[in-house]
Amino acid sequence: SVICTAGSARRDRVVYHIVTKDEKKMKRAQKEMTAWLEEQVEKDGRPGFPTIRRHFSELAREYSEAPDAAKGGAFGVLRISDDVRRYGLTFLERTSRKADGSPVEPGFRTDVVEDEAGYHILLVDKVDTKQPTERERFLQVARYLLQGSDWE
Repeated sequence: SVICTAGSARRDRVVYHIVTKDEKKMKRAQKEMTAWLEEQVEKDGRPGFPTIRRHFSELAREYSEAPDAAKGGAFGVLRISDDVRRYGLTFLERTSRKADGSPVEPGFRTDVVEDEAGYHILLVDKVDTKQPTERERFLQVARYLLQGSDWE
């Protein structure tokens, strides 16, 4: 399924991620994140999102194999209006919608996601809901129409 946002809010988002080709390594990162969260809740109650993001970034530095691991897994701005092929459909879907189909909000963290690049844990930091300009809508529709063709 293609995520089309033409005519709706842009929903650009700032994403952090941990990615590795090694499933066992990813499971260790996930287990460490879960244990840390449980410890924080037990000790002080649920930690705030900035604290969660900082710990996630520490895990990205330790476990991620992506070039952005040194930056704490800061993937950067994921523009939903960009071509799906740039990120991969699974990556794009998991940073856009929760399992129940509702849109993700800042602070959303996935379980382990597998795609052609390997195993990911994704953390959505910010979501921009500004309305797209006419030009952005035109370019987005054009990309979706040309997607999968050799015209680009």
